[in-house]
Amino acid sequence: MSNNVHIGVCRLCGRNKELTFEHVPPASAFNNEKVKMIPGDEVIKQISNPNIEPWDLSKSYGKYQQRGRGGFYLCADCNSKTGQWYVPQYMEFVHGIYGAMYSVKEREYASLGLTLKNIAPLPIIKQIMTMFCDINEGHFGDDKLIDYLLNKENNLFDYSRYHVYMHIHAGDMLLGFNSIGPQLILVEFEDVKKATQNKAKPGISRHREEVKIR
Repeated sequence: MSNNVHIGVCRLCGRNKELTFEHVPPASAFNNEKVKMIPGDEVIKQISNPNIEPWDLSKSYGKYQQRGRGGFYLCADCNSKTGQWYVPQYMEFVHGIYGAMYSVKEREYASLGLTLKNIAPLPIIKQIMTMFCDINEGHFGDDKLIDYLLNKENNLFDYSRYHVYMHIHAGDMLLGFNSIGPQLILVEFEDVKKATQNKAKPGISRHREEVKIR
């Protein structure tokens, strides 16, 4: 058997099969370049140090992945289904928000509002939940969640158990923390000012940017 073959339990269907590499987030959502993978305990050490800015991970221990953040999480069937069903809308969602932020990157505002139009929430939410399952084993012990993700038409999301939030951070890199496990996703952005440095100042206006998703 080739050393390149990865056999394991698919984190969606739960079957022991050959696993395929999956980008988390998708490669088309700004995850196709080299990223630094930093262990959760290293991140906690970093953000607990008052002498280091939380976004400055230049000296933190980690391993680089050349083709973007990801791993051998899903079998080919689950990877293909979720990739075809959910990734296109998620990609347009991410690119739409990034485009709106990039268009105002040279200006400073006390706040920036986004209005989303022509959005398809179902595949976007499903892609987000798929990514959470990717980086956590056992799909949280919730078989209904798996049926929700592997049945394209299933719209019965358990809002009493799961809450999905979005945090938009304009900076050199976006730190995506998974509140369920000690994983860290790094997505690098170029030439965008750190939102944490853009504090409200007298005379700075508020701005609303409209994002249209095809």
